[in-house]
Amino acid sequence: MRQRVLGGTGISVSDIALGTMMFGAMGNTDHDESIVGKALKGRRDDVVLATKFGLPRAEDLNYQGGSPRWIKRAVENSLRRLDTDHIDLYQMHRFDPLTDIDETLGASRRRCCRPRAPQAFDLSVPANKAKLEAVDALTKLAADAGMPLTHLAIAFVRSHPAVTAVLIGPRTPSHLGDLLAGADVELTGDVLDRIDEIVAPGTEINPTDTMFVTPPAIADKRLRRR
Repeated sequence: MRQRVLGGTGISVSDIALGTMMFGAMGNTDHDESIVGKALKGRRDDVVLATKFGLPRAEDLNYQGGSPRWIKRAVENSLRRLDTDHIDLYQMHRFDPLTDIDETLGASRRRCCRPRAPQAFDLSVPANKAKLEAVDALTKLAADAGMPLTHLAIAFVRSHPAVTAVLIGPRTPSHLGDLLAGADVELTGDVLDRIDEIVAPGTEINPTDTMFVTPPAIADKRLRRR
């Protein structure tokens, strides 16, 4: 697996990163397949460990957001669950409008930057139907290029020069094997152009899916491809 330097940190990481969103209640509840802390045992120094804070853990506002109080509590909880004494990269999941950014940065030191709602999957919403149509078009494009959609997705994200590592979220070992099988796939310029035709750069098919303005890096084609 190829290595890249993570931003300006000097830390070398693989260009495929294991995400754990699908481990646990949201996906795979099998204890033996989903325990990250145990997988780290005896090899902690060989792994670059990243985690996030910010999403609500309860209705109480003190159990979410970017307040120093919650950041410190959240990191302690993460360390306990992972059974480790340090985290290499601690990221803010999203901006907290209720907390001054200097307060957040004061607790986490470095600048790092909604739970999925049921309506995000409601196909009676035209924008959601449009997303499904885009997926169908991308699936056909992947088949035309001789690969599954998962491999097309990984290669597309990895082609962006601003991306250090592609965060994958397998639910089972078989999913992981499928994703890793596409780790070396490279997309041609023609395929990348066809992806841009299906979903134009900077386009959010359902505007309610994002909270942020369009990043300038995706407006210039020269900044979107390696």
